[in-house]
Amino acid sequence: MLFLFPILLTGFVFSIDPSFACSGCGCRGGPGYRGPDGNCVSWKTIGRVCGSPPTLSCSAEGPNAGAEEAAALGALSKQSRDARKKPAAPVHSKAQRR
Repeated sequence: MLFLFPILLTGFVFSIDPSFACSGCGCRGGPGYRGPDGNCVSWKTIGRVCGSPPTLSCSAEGPNAGAEEAAALGALSKQSRDARKKPAAPVHSKAQRR
């Protein structure tokens, strides 16, 4: 009877649904915020999607340490990128100046 124990234990372990162990944003190492589109945001996109502070347009589900700092840096990066995208003044050729 003891020889059946490892087999039954293995079957039980593989039958457990992994969704019970981790639910919500932030449980797998992300910043812990859900974006306006309903998906969890990543560390890379928290500043662009949520803004600073991240609760402006995202809802906190399990915020991790450093999420607010990452959002502030991401928002600052977005602002500087937008400033660089401003169109430059048009350059006219010599033929157009005459």
